[in-house]
Amino acid sequence: MSAFWLHVCENGHDKLDRYGFVKSEFCEICGASVLEKCPTCNNFIMHVDYGMPTVGTPDYTRPLFCKHCGKPYPWTAAIIEAATMALEDDDILTDEEKSKAIATIPDLIVDNPKTTAAANRMKKILSGAGNVTKDVFTKVVSSVLTDVAKELMGLQ
Repeated sequence: MSAFWLHVCENGHDKLDRYGFVKSEFCEICGASVLEKCPTCNNFIMHVDYGMPTVGTPDYTRPLFCKHCGKPYPWTAAIIEAATMALEDDDILTDEEKSKAIATIPDLIVDNPKTTAAANRMKKILSGAGNVTKDVFTKVVSSVLTDVAKELMGLQ
């Protein structure tokens, strides 16, 4: 029988383990706690059980949100928090621009009806931000932006 569990640290470093026997308490890359279940609903992040022997491992993408409760995983929340910090620390943007940009972040990382408008808004706001803010924001969120957001923001 082949079963696989996805273990992900709170910072998003992931490892797919066969049989679940090798879960570490802490990440060997950053030292953060390693999770195999959603901290909100306690369901497995990813568990695949083929019921028969298999060769290789399943393909997977580290999820940003729990498929059982819809809440962001800690690594997703950390990305949103870091992007928020980059915007808050900008000396050029007004408080209103910062608030609009921060409210836009969640719509940049999921495909929904607001993604296109959110990407356009963020591109306009970032064009008026300082260079450090633009660079930090882009580095923080680039791995989780939707393809539509990347294209519209000129990041592809």
